[in-house]
Amino acid sequence: GTTPPPAIRLGLDNIRRLLQSLSNPQNNLNIVHVAGTNGKGSICAYISTVLTHCGYTTGCFTSPHLLHPSDAIRINDRVVSQSEYDSVMSRVDAAARANGLFPSPFEKQTAAAFCLFAEKRVDVAVVEVGLGGRLDATNACGVPKVCVFSAIGRDHVDFLGDSIGGIAKEKAGIIKPRAAVVIGPQPESEAAKVLRGVAAENQCDVSIVEPSSLAEDGVSAVGHFNGHPIQFPLPLLGDFQLSNVATALKALEVLRSKKPDITIPEDKLKSGLAAVRWPGRLEWMDVPKVGRMLVDGAHNEPAAQVLGKFVDVQRNSSSSSSVAWVIGMTKGKDARGILRHLLKEGDSVYAVPFSQPDQMPWIHSAPVEELRESVHSVVPGVEFEGLGSVKGALDALATRKDRPGLVVLCGSLYLVADLYREVGLSVP
Repeated sequence: GTTPPPAIRLGLDNIRRLLQSLSNPQNNLNIVHVAGTNGKGSICAYISTVLTHCGYTTGCFTSPHLLHPSDAIRINDRVVSQSEYDSVMSRVDAAARANGLFPSPFEKQTAAAFCLFAEKRVDVAVVEVGLGGRLDATNACGVPKVCVFSAIGRDHVDFLGDSIGGIAKEKAGIIKPRAAVVIGPQPESEAAKVLRGVAAENQCDVSIVEPSSLAEDGVSAVGHFNGHPIQFPLPLLGDFQLSNVATALKALEVLRSKKPDITIPEDKLKSGLAAVRWPGRLEWMDVPKVGRMLVDGAHNEPAAQVLGKFVDVQRNSSSSSSVAWVIGMTKGKDARGILRHLLKEGDSVYAVPFSQPDQMPWIHSAPVEELRESVHSVVPGVEFEGLGSVKGALDALATRKDRPGLVVLCGSLYLVADLYREVGLSVP
């Protein structure tokens, strides 16, 4: 019998052979390749939404998917239809079988995205790295027009190692000779140093990004585009979006210089930025019987720090500063490290598992008992309840006597996906 493929296989041989058997669809694409630890999904959303608003056919491939594998692939900001997804997937499966290949789910998804983008003749394909960079399946993409880096921090330590320099080196593996490189604001100077070094070795033009600043009105941002200041509404919440949006603006500017047939008028740039939606990133939702909730997929320390800061602002402006947390995490994440940025005395925690994500057999939900230990080691007095599902947590919140100042669901995008399913939302 054949042995099943490993769940995560880092390395490019397999995906290259798969793409070759599909006649290398990636070779005819204008690719913007985005790597980093946090913010890369948002950066992809900014770039692809602006290009769509400017009238260009734009493909966008991000991971992980939220509700269904097909929602990782978008054309002009719409998730591809289930039937299109199924038909391209069966082509990929047939090619794999005919060539005796056993691709992992992510390798198949990457090949499917490249095939669809080629078929739809997209003007630009915005591609988010799945994990790391150098050995990620998306890195079989040929030479991109622009390589973009969001902030690099610690995550996926089991695959990428624990030193910032080492992680940055893996991510810098997407840099190709003479490609244009855009380096977003790096909280870790070591990461910036590594990226600049690899770019220099590859004789790349490098753009270093300064974050945009908050305008006086407190809700819009002031950034730079084509050498002059531009003010625009900040569509996604959180300070770090000032870095992400500035990185996207610079990537768009560089893309335009590399591909002169693209024009980005300022009014379209602004309307595009205003239209950006990115599910599960500091998102407010109205949930039946529970009321308004803040939902965030924060699943590593840098993201938890951002969420913690955002929640503290809400605590200070609310009549009750207590927060009810609905938390679920992937097994193996540093729960204590994440929770210490979030929990305070007087808070309560509802810990739940999330349902097994489709096509991701390597992902496991952290047991509720493990979360209990982590919670109590961070803030010993916190009220803690372990429940069987997101639905259980929502029911418990709905029947509470006292209304907490704020309800926050966080810890994993897989948990966010369960909430979306529970309230019947689909991915925009």
